[in-house]
Amino acid sequence: MNQRFLNHIKEKNLFTTDEKLLLALSGGVDSMVLFHLLRINDFNFSVAHVNHGTRDGESDNDAAFVEDICLKFRIPFHTKTLNPPSDVNNFQAYAREARYKFFNSLGYDKILTAHHSDDNLETVLLHFFTGRSTRPIPEVNRQVVRPLLAFGKQEIRAFAEAENIAFVEDGSNQKNTYDRNFIRNRIIPELDTHFPNLKKRILQLSQQLSVNDELLNQCATELLEIDSMEDKLVINKSTLGPGKSLLLYHAIKPYGFNQQQSIDIIENKAHTGIQFFSETHRLVVDRKTLIIALKNNATEVLNVNIEKLPVHFIFNKYKFTVNVPQGQKATADRQVIYCNKESLGHTLHIRTWQDGDV
Repeated sequence: MNQRFLNHIKEKNLFTTDEKLLLALSGGVDSMVLFHLLRINDFNFSVAHVNHGTRDGESDNDAAFVEDICLKFRIPFHTKTLNPPSDVNNFQAYAREARYKFFNSLGYDKILTAHHSDDNLETVLLHFFTGRSTRPIPEVNRQVVRPLLAFGKQEIRAFAEAENIAFVEDGSNQKNTYDRNFIRNRIIPELDTHFPNLKKRILQLSQQLSVNDELLNQCATELLEIDSMEDKLVINKSTLGPGKSLLLYHAIKPYGFNQQQSIDIIENKAHTGIQFFSETHRLVVDRKTLIIALKNNATEVLNVNIEKLPVHFIFNKYKFTVNVPQGQKATADRQVIYCNKESLGHTLHIRTWQDGDV
């Protein structure tokens, strides 16, 4: 495996011994194998570990294991412990964003992660089942490089055993309450029994579709007026005519937005102030532009001017209409709220439910 690893890096020009590399090291078998390969081949690398503070103290043990390994082999070591705010809705999305923000802040030439081909298959299936895409994990994404994508989990484990590489096991990987674990532990083994060479076939198809994606990304860049800044993306609304929802989707997909949202955005682009949310980003419809930026961790609030009715807006994927009923009788429909218009004032403040609300 070591020679194949070196050949693969050279063939793809993934990184060199002259570059300053940062390895994201969890302590699991995959990242420990990558640690071993970098070390025995004299690459110039350091380690970063993020302690999620979860699993009843097990994550503390993982952090101590990683630190001991780095001290043993005299590898520079960076660590961060997460302290998420109490109102985080999706901890996994929050943790991923926090990890990469931490890695990027350290100033290395390349950031290496230990994703492998089985992770790739899980990602493709997870994105397919949730209606997001069929795009695989990219081997190179800006500074992030994943040099083990050419290798499978079985080969990695066999190499770890042959080289006597120590690692820690994350017990939460066996809990099927997480979608990815359910796909890994239940769905893929069942599919494997019915469809030989499942992983190879799905990944080949996914790669073919990725070529189409790249073409659409190029078209989006050329046909939509997009200004990419350090902390936000700005898209000129005047370029979002009929039939442009697919191009818009490819422009905003890297920020976690889905295809249905791109359709909704174009349908509602005339409504200044409307906001759309992905797990990590917020898109605001401004007077002349769409503005995409990272969400903060505070409670998301949408302010809607209701002086001129009807008003239509979208919040957290739900569509709302505010209007004055004309000759309609009140119904018991739980999706309809009746209230005194004068008591609302000129602005509605919309937010998600919080503790203490009734």
